[in-house]
Amino acid sequence: MDLAMKRLRITRDGIMFTAGLGLTINEAIIRVGSERPTLLIMFAAMMGLPFILRADEIRRNGKP
Repeated sequence: MDLAMKRLRITRDGIMFTAGLGLTINEAIIRVGSERPTLLIMFAAMMGLPFILRADEIRRNGKP
């Protein structure tokens, strides 16, 4: 069960980071038109969220 949860976390983190990176690139470089800074902030948060979630999981489990 622990291996399955670890694999699920890796997949979740990878998908969130990749989606955030791809959407940031799309919004900042590829998309033509007016800038939407709120979307850029949200996509940057998606890239950073896996690191915050991982730190929170470590803190809750009491592992260093």
